[in-house]
Amino acid sequence: MNDLSSAVAVGAQMGGSGGVMAAAAKSARVLMLGPVLVVFAMLRRDGGPTKGVRKSIVDGLPRFVLGYIAFAVVRAAGDRAFAGGAAWVWVLAADRFFVDLTMATVAASIGLHLALRALLASGARAVAVGGGASATIASLTLGMIAFASRGAHAAAALVGGIGLTGSALAYRLATARAKTARGLRLRFERGAPLDLAEATAVLDGLEADGALDEQSLRSIMHQLHPAIGELIPVRESPLHHGEGCRWVTYWEGKSGWALVAVCREAGSVTPIHAHPHRLLGKAIEGTVEELTFEECGAGAFALRTRKVLGHNQLIETDGLSALHLVHAVGERAAIDLQLRGPEVGSPGRRLRTTVDPLSLSVGATFQAELEVDDRPGQAGEGAAAGRPAL
Repeated sequence: MNDLSSAVAVGAQMGGSGGVMAAAAKSARVLMLGPVLVVFAMLRRDGGPTKGVRKSIVDGLPRFVLGYIAFAVVRAAGDRAFAGGAAWVWVLAADRFFVDLTMATVAASIGLHLALRALLASGARAVAVGGGASATIASLTLGMIAFASRGAHAAAALVGGIGLTGSALAYRLATARAKTARGLRLRFERGAPLDLAEATAVLDGLEADGALDEQSLRSIMHQLHPAIGELIPVRESPLHHGEGCRWVTYWEGKSGWALVAVCREAGSVTPIHAHPHRLLGKAIEGTVEELTFEECGAGAFALRTRKVLGHNQLIETDGLSALHLVHAVGERAAIDLQLRGPEVGSPGRRLRTTVDPLSLSVGATFQAELEVDDRPGQAGEGAAAGRPAL
């Protein structure tokens, strides 16, 4: 047997004297490692620095041998001085119990390759899980052995079957969410349509994996198609996003990205503004017109583009540098979905002008004043403003 504890455990199966003989034989072998290592060190010729014989003996001597010698001296002295005494008999009985306990612990630790320092470094949760698993397996094993030793083999098999079935059910329950997430990620990677609930789950997974890049964000917006009923919260939201608009935040990640929906009343027009964040959006209901503007000089601005957005047509803005206006065209409300990026750290911008922007033609210029956009969600407070108070 390679380990001292294993040798003692095997020897003890042959009776008390067998355990003593195994401990003595194995200890003698271990003790001999010291002088053997010293001889090998002296015979080695590798051109490196040499040590004295005394130093080699000290380095090669197993430290636990000192403990053996100390306990042997204590036992011999106790047997001579207190032999037959009640207290000494009690000490020897307690010693025998603790020796059995510690030997079993050492044998289990060696067999499981456990190191106390590494075990404690793994954290309280890991220790609790490992301890619970070990206690469960030990209890099942003990129960099966107890039933089998009494001849109740059917009961022993039943205990094992219950343990196996319970473990399988626990595993399925513990891995169901991860399995669903893997299936959903595979659907996303294949380009399948996603509803809002699925899109938020994919966003959570991508963010956790550090894979929330520009391409993934665009793919989510292209594949996002809300299911029936998922847009009811934004239709009934009490949160105003300027005049004629209401909005709801469906998802907000730790990275600063958020998924929001904006419901625009028929004919509503936003002011000319620039967001304090990146934005990827698309209209999914109604008709939405977007007008973009550019600065031409001090207080002068021009209408750059004007277009009606098709359903699921993706638009992007680059934060404070992109001035635009959104108009809900027609007689029905419009809804658009937006992935808005991290805040830039300052409020959005808004233009104040006496000119009706909808009356302008592309290329026309006008005068306006820049001011802070104090509408909800545009003043730098982030997408959290889109969550109704409970």
